[in-house]
This record gives sequence, C-alpha cells and structure tokens, in this order.
Amino acid sequence: MTAAGWRGVGYLAMRRRSEWRTWALLAVVVAVVVGVATGLFRQVERAGEEALATEIERTPPVERGLTLELFDRRSALSDPTASLFRESRDAIEAAPTPVTGSFGEPELVIDLTRYQLNGLDGAPPAFPTFLSVRTIEGLEDRITIVEGGPGEATDDETEDELEIVEIGVSVATADELGVEIGTLLTVQPDADDLLLRRTGVFPPDVALRVAEIVELTDPAGPEWFGDERLHRPIIDDTASGADVFAFAFIRPDVLPRTPLARAPFAGTRLADLAPGAVTLETTDRLERALERFISTSASADTSPGSVFPSTRLIDLLEQERIERVTARDLLDLALQGLVALGHLTVLLVAEAGSRQGARDSAVARGRGVSRLQLVALTGVEAMVVVAIGATVGSMIGNALVDGPTGAGTELGPAVAVVVLTTIAVVGIAVDRHRPPHGEVLSARGHERRVPRRL
Repeated sequence: MTAAGWRGVGYLAMRRRSEWRTWALLAVVVAVVVGVATGLFRQVERAGEEALATEIERTPPVERGLTLELFDRRSALSDPTASLFRESRDAIEAAPTPVTGSFGEPELVIDLTRYQLNGLDGAPPAFPTFLSVRTIEGLEDRITIVEGGPGEATDDETEDELEIVEIGVSVATADELGVEIGTLLTVQPDADDLLLRRTGVFPPDVALRVAEIVELTDPAGPEWFGDERLHRPIIDDTASGADVFAFAFIRPDVLPRTPLARAPFAGTRLADLAPGAVTLETTDRLERALERFISTSASADTSPGSVFPSTRLIDLLEQERIERVTARDLLDLALQGLVALGHLTVLLVAEAGSRQGARDSAVARGRGVSRLQLVALTGVEAMVVVAIGATVGSMIGNALVDGPTGAGTELGPAVAVVVLTTIAVVGIAVDRHRPPHGEVLSARGHERRVPRRL
C-alpha cells in the first residue's frame, strides 16, 4: 500500500468521527436486542429451575431418594446392624461421582421376618393378621413412650419353651390389634414372606410380647421417607373379609441380644436427595450416572447379600428433561424472531448511515484507498461498535433478570447479532460507497470525468 493510500485511510478514519450518531444508534439497537434476548433466556431458565426445585420438593423422599436393598440369609450375626451399615456403605462408595455427591447421609431400616399372628394371650385374632418386625437407625429420637417402658433382651420363655422377644407398637397399631402392655403374641413365620422365599431360611421360633406403646413423630417427616407402616396397620379387603398387615419394632441395641439376630433379614438403606444437588445443569449428568449405577449393580450379582440400588428420581429427571427441551425449543423460536427483527432494524440504521458516509469514502478512494481497505476499515468499525453494544446489552440483561447462566445458549443470540450486523454493515457500505462508473472524487471533493481507456 502506498503512502497516499495510508493517508487516505487516515482521512477516512478521521471523517468517520462525524458519523458518531449513526454508530451510537447502531450500538443502542444491538444492545437492546442482545439485552432482551439475554433477559428472556435467563427468565426461561429461572422458571425452569424453580419448577424443578418445586417438583423435587413435592416428591416424597422415598421416591426422590436412593434406596439400597439387601437380603441376607446368614445366621448367628453378632450385630446385623453393623453388617448392613458396612455393606451398604461400600455400595454407595462404589457409585459414580455424581451419585455419591447428590445424596445425603443414608439411614438404615432392617425388616425381619413377617409373622402370622395365631393368638393374643391365647385368643385368636378377629381377622387374619400379619406382623412384621423392624428396627430403624435412630429410632429412639422418633418415639415417645405412652405406656410401658423400653423393650429389653430377656431370658423369659413361654410354657412351650419359646424364647420371648419384647417389641413395641404404635398407638394406632395397638388399637387395631387389640393389644396392651404385656400381651403375649403367639406367631409363626408367614410362608409367603418375600424375605423367606428369597433366602430360603426360616427364623427361630419365638413369641412376641408388647413392652411399649408409643407415639411416633409425624409420618410426613423426611425421616420416614413416606413409609407410614410403622404408624398404622394396612387393612386389605378380601372376599372373605379383611387381612391386617401391621408393623412392630424392636430397639436397635436390643436386637443383637435376641434370637431374632439369628434370623434372615432385609436391610433397606435410604438416602434422601441432598439439598441443591439437582439443577438444570446437572440433571442430564446425574440421570446417566444413576442409570449406569443401577444397571451395573443389578447385573453384577443376584445372590443373597448383594446390594440392589433403586430410585424413582430417574423418572422425574427424564420428565424434567422433556419439558426443558420443549421450553428451549420455544425459546429458540422466540430468540430467532427477535434476532431477525433486530437484524432488520440494523439494516435500516446501516442503510441510513451508509448514505452519510458515501461521499467521504468516495473522496478516500480518490486519495488512493483501495476497495479492500475500505471494506476492512468498515468491518473493523462495525465489529467494534457492535461488540460494545452486545457486551453492554448482555450486562444489562444479566443485571435486570436474575437466573442461572448457561453460557453456550445465552451467548448464542449475542454472537449471531454481532456476526450478522457486521456482515450487513460491510455489505451495505461496500455497495453504497461504490462510485458511478467512470467517476471519482478528487481530494477537493469535486467530481471529474475520467475518460474510459480503449
């Protein structure tokens, strides 16, 4: 490029300053388009985040949490509680990272054999009645004794030399079964119990004695994971009347010192979803990790003593993903329309500005500025002005609308506006600044005819 050419570029750059109103208007238009697009995106994302949090809050802990089930047929355990703690903890630690970091401290529920009730102090029950015995980690903090006292390990036996195990029941269960403190329950293992069918081992013969009647904490509390069976019996209507399924409890510190410690048991380890663990950015990753963890564990081993994880959170995340994809498709359509409208406005502004700068550009061409240099200068000016407008608009949109930031999607409209606007300005400027064939402007700005060479 010649010295005259560089002087022409300098002349043109100086004259461009007189067009600041046009460039300012262009920057304002870009800032408005990008600001509205950014605010709209963040508003939609915030609504999705709030909807996800509300749905998770409404979902019972037993459905949104992670459940680890274990069926064990080993006998003569000195402390089955400790065994289940160890095995379920190992299973949790073997899970993928998104799983281990998404659930809180788990709790342990041990279900022992389900018994069929034969007699209450020798009298048969009014309806077929089945009684399951369970113990729960931290049970002492969830009960208030109404009658009796804490159950203990005893050496008492019945006349038939059956060892007696002391249990507790809720007030509702005591009323339904018609028992009181000291009532002796004669029982036999229920042959249809899933635990017995899974392990193939029957528990030792025992008798059960009611030692305490208690009130339990609110069944809607998170500590119960939506399971109310210990609070009140379940009554199933049948063709012949009704079947009663009730739950009793044995204290965790008493269980290892009773004959039931030698019985098969089913352990359920429940871990509620940790607060804030699921966000729009983590749903897909967590869903994939849970599916991989559950499928791998289910296919690894099916023998007694194996741990089987399950959760209904996957269904919730899948439903949320479908709704999120639909919302983002609608958002993309809205953003495309907004960008198109903004682009049309930019074209009008650039068209008006190009008319004002056409004479200056023609003079610069007369001073030796090539068309390539003109295009480059116009492109640089447009890119700087549009980038400033897009940056300001994005900052305003972020400041006015609080919400999650998804850089890849959120910057899409801004990048589209910058690229399209720059291309439009350059195209319009090149076309508008093209002088009539055979005419140029001298440095003084006077038109002169240049004869065509043959």
